[in-house]
Amino acid sequence: MFTKDNITKVFGAWDNSTYNAKLYALRINGKVYTDYTIAVKVAKDNAITNATTVGNGITLSTTNLKSIGNNHNKALDNNSNIEVPVGSSSLVCSDSKFYDGYIAFEGTQTAKAEKLGVSANGMNLSIKESAKAEEVIATVHIMSVDGKETTKNITLKIGGVKSDDTQTIAATTYELGLDDSGDLNAIVVDLKDAFSSLSAANAEEINKLTQITVENVKDQVNFLANDLTSTNVTFYTDKDGKPADKFVDGSANNGEVVLANSDARNIRWMKIAVNVNVNAKAKPGNYNLTLTIKDQKSGTAVSTIKTVTIPVTVALPAWDKLFKNTTAWEDGKFVARLTASVANTPVVNFTRAFLPNTKAAVNDIKLAIDKVDNKDVIANQSSASVTLQNIQNTNKTLKVNELGVVASYTFGGVNDLTVKSSKFTTKIMSIFEGAKLVYYTNNVAGATAKVGADFTIAKLTTANNKKNGLALQYGKGESAVCNSIPAIEGVTVQESNSTAADKVKVAYGVDGLNNVTAVSDSEGIKLVDAQIGDKGTLVLTFTDFAGIVTTATIAFE
Repeated sequence: MFTKDNITKVFGAWDNSTYNAKLYALRINGKVYTDYTIAVKVAKDNAITNATTVGNGITLSTTNLKSIGNNHNKALDNNSNIEVPVGSSSLVCSDSKFYDGYIAFEGTQTAKAEKLGVSANGMNLSIKESAKAEEVIATVHIMSVDGKETTKNITLKIGGVKSDDTQTIAATTYELGLDDSGDLNAIVVDLKDAFSSLSAANAEEINKLTQITVENVKDQVNFLANDLTSTNVTFYTDKDGKPADKFVDGSANNGEVVLANSDARNIRWMKIAVNVNVNAKAKPGNYNLTLTIKDQKSGTAVSTIKTVTIPVTVALPAWDKLFKNTTAWEDGKFVARLTASVANTPVVNFTRAFLPNTKAAVNDIKLAIDKVDNKDVIANQSSASVTLQNIQNTNKTLKVNELGVVASYTFGGVNDLTVKSSKFTTKIMSIFEGAKLVYYTNNVAGATAKVGADFTIAKLTTANNKKNGLALQYGKGESAVCNSIPAIEGVTVQESNSTAADKVKVAYGVDGLNNVTAVSDSEGIKLVDAQIGDKGTLVLTFTDFAGIVTTATIAFE
């Protein structure tokens, strides 16, 4: 307890006309709030006359005053503005000398705060929805631990969007396609009057493109994988109903960055880059994007000027917009010669079926083929080439000559963004399908071969411009049938196994006669163990590199 006798020992003492004070720090509940700056002056008669402190109280600044709320943390800016949210929040002073404070609305701001629905209790704020995007000046009273009161007028910038600052524009139909680079085409949106309807005051606040954001609507499966940034959304002016000049950020003008195109109200069109930004779960259908325009004074986003809902309908193009048929179609059917790169593995190359109408690559086409005998016929797909299985009988001939096929093309690797052709018929055949035998007599081709006295069917010869003998025809070519058949239409016919797609193995046989066989020699086909008057059928069996067997026959007598 202080007494008249010990007070000078505690606070200080007089030395003639000079008072020598002792300095103290303030500690409350064990926490030290100040430096040793507090002095108490004692009268010469040992009475306490007044207390003084070293310092001038607390000055509120950008470093010691924040607005704190739910998911909200904003500091006072250099212009004495602070962004506050709708609902409950607090102004928090972080100065170590802060003891207590309260917020008041004074003068004309009293009625304004009441009208807006803004109230204060101590350092706490309660703001109604009706105050969205408004502002009001508050006077903040601060008491330091050493008893100094300071005040500061700050402008509360209330976040949110006024209900009359929203707009929904007409739906944009976006048909998937590819641009000249082969990338997914951009979404082009006509923003109508979304920008041109801005007030002059709001338009003036739009200095940089970063104030304009385009986002997916939350809680829905969106077409775009990510919200958009200035790198994948571009704004344009209008000319004759089409995008014209591109809006870009300009250079500093009197310390303020401005749009190179000046007035944001000239913005009419928006292009959204889609490539590599498609949701893996995207489907054709209706989606919404949200465009938000923010006030951005002094580089700090303060409040929302306007929000625009942008409906986008995503549609797939028709198949014939992507691809067209080649000349390898006959009577509405794709005619395919089976090839192979590995022996006994028949392949249909569907790159021969289609040509691109756009930058869509034919090699990216996938095929679905009807089953044969209830078994899958696709063994493997590489690009648009399909290796077939389960299409041959035990004798290696084809079970079927036609297959039902559906071709498809997928955008961006997203399964549900797949365009399909209507089902079409593919006629499959061996590389040597359609080869046939004829026998010439004085230039006249007949269906019956003549057997000579030596039981030989003579090969085709030409003398005096007259054809005589046995010929093998394929396509527009023909060759003599003997032990060395000349190549026909680029296909080599040989008695050894085929080793490449352009080589066909031939074997000779006889139907209708027991114990009669056929062999080739340089003169034609020799009928071994034939008798005079024998009649039968000469059979040439061809096996191509894919392992497909076909035949050509001719009667003989």
